[in-house]
Amino acid sequence: MGLAVNQPGFPVPRPRGLVASGALQTLQAAGMLPPERVIAPGKPGALSLEDLRYLKKAAQRERNAQADELRSRALRASQEAKVSAYAAKRAAEIIRKGN
Repeated sequence: MGLAVNQPGFPVPRPRGLVASGALQTLQAAGMLPPERVIAPGKPGALSLEDLRYLKKAAQRERNAQADELRSRALRASQEAKVSAYAAKRAAEIIRKGN
């Protein structure tokens, strides 16, 4: 069951990027704001080296997951294109045999 209304609901941020020549050129609505002030290392409240290592590894895991997802999508698209091409070829053969 669904519900439709004539007014928009809560905004949902959706990250978007412009890809040209295979390289990300822009990124909109990435969902992160820079800190108002940066605390120098070694002062109270600053990130430790362990925190920075963790964040770096977490970012790398996220990049790897995104790359895996893109590879998976590309593989599915390739397989779908092959199936569609085969189906079109078979349909053309059937039509030729029928005439």
